[in-house]
Amino acid sequence: MAVSAAQLWADNRQSVWLEALNSYWGFVPPRNEALEKEFMQLDAAAVERMNEAEWFDFLLKKYFPWKFTAPNRLATTTSEKKGLRSNSLPHLLGVKKAIFSFDHRDIERGFHIVMGATGGIKGLGTAGASGLLGVLFPSQFGVVDQFLVKALQKTEDVNVLSAVRGIKNPEQISPQNGAVLVRLLREKAAALNSALQSDSWTPRKVDMVLWAVGH
Repeated sequence: MAVSAAQLWADNRQSVWLEALNSYWGFVPPRNEALEKEFMQLDAAAVERMNEAEWFDFLLKKYFPWKFTAPNRLATTTSEKKGLRSNSLPHLLGVKKAIFSFDHRDIERGFHIVMGATGGIKGLGTAGASGLLGVLFPSQFGVVDQFLVKALQKTEDVNVLSAVRGIKNPEQISPQNGAVLVRLLREKAAALNSALQSDSWTPRKVDMVLWAVGH
């Protein structure tokens, strides 16, 4: 896409952001297009009603293939799926219940509920946790990963640069830094909706745009 991260962040025009959002699809592997579209229309209430087996299948057959797509992540993804299998079904169901009951204002708490390192879903770190929260609650969360960080680091917004300065390694985002990034996504979505007198922009859509720019 022609627009830079700095130009995009400073421009709240609908046409610019819609064009940038459309560019996201150019980075989606063809094999994942149907799954991507399904997640864009995901019924979180239906996921909340899933039983143990359904929730496990959702994670194994849909969420993990959606989140881990890069060819160089194949070996890692296989290992992460094995990690998922090491979770008991009752444990995973407990994680799901916690996901649907925590206060979304406590972003870091959400990460800790989902992350395997803190008793959540084995195989998921901060980026993986943010992805799951993002597809379930797009109006509140977005994916925080290296591409988002790289895009934000190229903006000229002093407040944004100050917020992301502490992220030394974009591939290893802490839950604390992840919470900072989600807040930035929420603020930008609110700014776009205010400027455009709209309610269509969400943290998830903003992250999709910046993910594409970060590539």
